[in-house]
Amino acid sequence: MIRSSISTVAVLALLAYPATIFFAAGHVTPKVLMAGVLALLALRVGFTLHRKSSLTWQQWSLSGLLIVAALAVLFSHGISMNNVKLYPVVIDFSIFLLFFGSLFTHQPLVERIARAQRDELDSQALLYTRRITCVWSAVLLVNAAVALYTALYASVAIWTFYNGLLSYVLIGMVFLVELLIRQRVRRRFLMQS
Repeated sequence: MIRSSISTVAVLALLAYPATIFFAAGHVTPKVLMAGVLALLALRVGFTLHRKSSLTWQQWSLSGLLIVAALAVLFSHGISMNNVKLYPVVIDFSIFLLFFGSLFTHQPLVERIARAQRDELDSQALLYTRRITCVWSAVLLVNAAVALYTALYASVAIWTFYNGLLSYVLIGMVFLVELLIRQRVRRRFLMQS
């Protein structure tokens, strides 16, 4: 229960990261902010890994590396506010790489998610999941590019607005549109068969 609560707090803190940067700017040094985010990531990874039964040494070392990175940032020089504002870019680009990279495997990521819900997928469903993986790849890449632009060239207020609110709304809208399209495609397919 306590581990679950700490993990939830870490996730919420990471989601609220842009608002934290907005309110902390000028009051907390960028390197303390960056070290804090790395420590939160380490907590999140550590608690997620702790719940799994079989873990590799690479999975455990990820949490340790994040803690080492947090300490390195604390004792480093030259961390600017732009560095701190790059966190959403790293997250968005990492998720883009998961989707895009899966297109070069036997099962794109959306297909894997679909197979977790249904074992059997016909050829049309497989084509649909591949296309949706492409769409999500494009959306995530654009989101990462806009996040990068706001981190480098926009004020903290605009960066916070985009990365702390607008990007979540846009991703939610894409998800909702895809859900509606998926239901329509599924109904049409059921009517044809």
